Parts: sequence; structure tokens; C-alpha cells
Amino acid sequence: MWKSSLLALCCLVSWTTTVMCQSTCGTTQYNPTFSMCCNGVVQPRSGLQPSCCGTKGYDANFYMCCSGTIQPLSGLKPSCCGTKGYDANFYMCCSGTVQSLSGLKPSCCGTKGYDANFYMCCSGTIQPLSGLKPSCCGTLGYDANFYMCCSGTTQPLSGLKPSCCGTKGYDANFYMCCSGTTQPLSGLKPSCCGTLGYDANFYMCCSGTTQPLSGLKPSCCGTKGYDANFYMCCSGTIQPLSGIQPSCCGTIGYDAAFRKCCNGQLC
Repeated sequence: MWKSSLLALCCLVSWTTTVMCQSTCGTTQYNPTFSMCCNGVVQPRSGLQPSCCGTKGYDANFYMCCSGTIQPLSGLKPSCCGTKGYDANFYMCCSGTVQSLSGLKPSCCGTKGYDANFYMCCSGTIQPLSGLKPSCCGTLGYDANFYMCCSGTTQPLSGLKPSCCGTKGYDANFYMCCSGTTQPLSGLKPSCCGTLGYDANFYMCCSGTTQPLSGLKPSCCGTKGYDANFYMCCSGTIQPLSGIQPSCCGTIGYDAAFRKCCNGQLC
């Protein structure tokens, strides 16, 4: 405390005497009565409200510091937009770009300005407000009371249960989506097999192919169906169950209770 008081007294005396008041800025000594230290650089004290902007000095009564750049104070509500200055009563900052205030509800869309009472921002693109339920679909605007967005494409609302299948719309009360393809609902247990629809009460899906349900224990062997109570699948080939201990030897079925499989061959 006594050091700072002495420094102040020294600085006061230096105005009228030869006594010098010294401070250090980095490795440089300076007189704080006439100079100031800005990030290691000595600068003259500027005006009645001296301030630093990086390594430069300025008078904050007339200037402001915007990201290391000195700008004149702008209007009654000076603000910074990146390295630029603007009057926030008349302008706004949109992603580093100064734009005029737009309408009663000014907003930004990327670097552009718009009036949100009449427009909306859709992925960086300004679009007019659409209908009573304005929404965005990618860069497009639409009225969600009448349309829906399907993978960036607008489609009319379809029926009572509108749904999307890729970029297309459909009514899920009557259709289903099978790998991007719409198919009619099939029977009481509608299911998909690749892009095809089927009734799982009567069919099954075997590697993208529909097959009739086979017996009490329906199973698939590649793209074919079989009843596992009477058959087995041997490397993609359907074979009858053989004997007491049915087994496969390659694509051949055999009874392991009586024969052996040696390197894919019965022996």
C-alpha cells in the first residue's frame, strides 16, 4: 500500500519537479503519468479514458476495441461484430457480418438478416412463412398442416396416419414401408421381406424371398422353406432327416449312428 501511495506522490511531484516516476512494462521503464503498458508495449496515454486494445492505446470516450481492432464508437448503442463496430439501434451482427435491423422481429439466418414475422430460416436459407404451421424441410419451407417432410422432400399429408418411406409419403393405415418401397398391408400380420410385403400368418421370409409356411416347424434353408420336423438344411440343400442321429456331411444328410463324415465325404 505504501509503495502505491509513494508512486502516486512521485507521479504528482513529477509534474512540477524533475523527480521522475517510473514503472516497468516488460523490460522497458516508463512514466505512468504520460504512458501506459499495453501487453508489454509502452503507449502514450490517450484522452480522458485511456485503455488498451492489444498492444495499442485508445481513448474509450471515442473509440472501442473490437477483437483487437480499434473502431470509432458508433451511435448511441455501440457494439462490436468481429473486428467491426456498429450501432445496435440500427444494425445487428449476423455471424460476423453487420446487417440492417429487419422489421419488428429482426433475426439472423447465417450472415443474412430477416424479419421473423414474415420469414423463417431453413438451414441457412430465408423462406417465407408458410401457412398456419410453418416448418422447414431442409432449405425449403412448408405448411405442416398440409405437408410433411420426408428425407428433405415435401410430400402431401397422406390419409389419417401419414408416414414417410424414404422421400415418399403414404397412409400407414393401408400401406407399410419395406426397405424404401411402399407395399399394401398384407393380411392380419403384415411384415416385410426386403422390399416385398407378406402376411406372416401364412408366409415366411427366407433371405429376401417369401416362402409358404412349411408344417409345424417352419424353417429356412437359404431362400427355400422346409418343415424342420421332417427335413434338415445341409449347406443350403434340403435333406430328409436321416435315422436316429441325423447329421450333415457337406450337402448330404446321413445317420451319424451308422456312418461317418470324412472331410466332407461319407465314409
